[in-house]
Amino acid sequence: MITLKRLNVVKKVESEFRAEALIRQGFELVEEQEPKKDQQVSEEMLELRERAAQLGIPRASQMGEKKLLEAIAEKELELQKGGE
Repeated sequence: MITLKRLNVVKKVESEFRAEALIRQGFELVEEQEPKKDQQVSEEMLELRERAAQLGIPRASQMGEKKLLEAIAEKELELQKGGE
């Protein structure tokens, strides 16, 4: 979590990219916190989300591992059946 401030406006953002954009707009960095262990996304989850995006699965970034694996399996099965 990154906290930025300009005048009386305080913004909290997750993304470093978004924080940099706000800094360019005149915001100052107030505080930066490392995400907690349970908030960090594993490499495996990133790969699953990337695969889901390739398959066109909506809201993949909001799904947990189990739901994501199920959605990927279903989509791959659909594609196999469609290609036969």
